[in-house]
Amino acid sequence: MVNRTDLRASGNRVAEGVFDLAVAERLVVELEGQPVWVLPFDSDGSWYVVVDSGAAVIVGPDGSTRSVEASSERVPPEIPTGASAAQLGLFDNPLPDTRVVRDGSIVAALVSPTDRYDHGVLGDDLEAAGVQLNDLCTGERVLIEVSSPDVIEGLSPLLADIDGDGETDVLVTVSNDDTGARLVAYRLDGSLLAQSEPIGRGNRWRNQLGVAPVGPGGELEVVDVRIPHIGGVVEYFRVEGDELVLVASASEFTTHVIGSRNLDMGIVADGTGDGDLDVVVLTQDRTKLVVLERSVDGVDLAVEVDLGSPASTNVAVQSPVENTALAIGNQDSQLLIWTSASQ
Repeated sequence: MVNRTDLRASGNRVAEGVFDLAVAERLVVELEGQPVWVLPFDSDGSWYVVVDSGAAVIVGPDGSTRSVEASSERVPPEIPTGASAAQLGLFDNPLPDTRVVRDGSIVAALVSPTDRYDHGVLGDDLEAAGVQLNDLCTGERVLIEVSSPDVIEGLSPLLADIDGDGETDVLVTVSNDDTGARLVAYRLDGSLLAQSEPIGRGNRWRNQLGVAPVGPGGELEVVDVRIPHIGGVVEYFRVEGDELVLVASASEFTTHVIGSRNLDMGIVADGTGDGDLDVVVLTQDRTKLVVLERSVDGVDLAVEVDLGSPASTNVAVQSPVENTALAIGNQDSQLLIWTSASQ
């Protein structure tokens, strides 16, 4: 069972498995309440869904439902939006709602809360002024700090190999009042690896999405969504020297609702069944789920499916033994599930 809405312990939103969203069988499950979070549950293809009342329901692969206590069944609803007290205890002065991410022996979290940037895009006035990296094997601790007026605007760092050298790196979104948000990648020793150009004005954010070989030739690229609330642009970057260089983009998509702590309304996955990774996000009005493919000319819209009403949950994916499935909830109190045979 997976109890993370960001799919991986590393915070990298890359899904395993293969599904062709264009031909996958769709199941619509009526719920008693608008779904807020959906997570894979056990290995039988079931889903754990939290609705807006705080109640929880387990949805079977056949669409059957059974109510459970939201604090039982091993998946309390607060897990997708924060870390446990035990996890937070590993860090010095952690951000209260940070997620703890892990890659091998390295655990990381956002620390040093500050209110010096009052954008509030994630629903409160606290952001982080640093990232702490702990090596659970050696006990070594590294603190990466950003100086005023910068803050780290997000819920967690993302751990992934950003430049393809086989070593884990750290990706965060750094923002300020003057130039807005930029992507910044660090090495595990805290040294700067690469960064993107800032947006150019304050109160403009980037939702970092994933790091994966999504380029048209399988090149490793960093994916984010710039200004997801006002014309959202899916962007693809590659490391060139000490820069994250923009190589492709596509507009009018989103992965976030302003004021929400749900940063997971998009994933990187093979959504066309061709063996290549794609980007799966929402249209700007959140009424359609789309699959974006990288091409030598830029970005192509490969698949578009109607959700009936605006999405209200994260995008969840699970890959049991026989089938890969994707689920998302909408404002009509429905859970939509697509299932297709794994390739």
